[in-house]
Amino acid sequence: RKGKWSDEVQWMKVGGSDICLPKDLTKPLDGPRFFAVVHFIGGVFVGSIPKVAYQPFLEALVAKSRVVVVATPCSGLSGMDHYKAAYEAAFKFKTACDLLKVD
Repeated sequence: RKGKWSDEVQWMKVGGSDICLPKDLTKPLDGPRFFAVVHFIGGVFVGSIPKVAYQPFLEALVAKSRVVVVATPCSGLSGMDHYKAAYEAAFKFKTACDLLKVD
């Protein structure tokens, strides 16, 4: 589904996470062309599909605030193993950030 801000952002899949960034960036983690990296994890019901569930919100955040969003699916939130869920989310986020830094 295409939101109001879809023309101003681009999505890429990196390290198991969906990355949303302003279209005019050639390398997401290069220089001061953005203000922050936001790690977004969906809740227990839509944790496995944060891009689909929150796409309009995430695109508006990126387009208006000049941030890069790493939307990490986290399937472990539905169980009681919170350590596993946290580890999974942190691992995917670190993998995405490491891959974005590579030339």
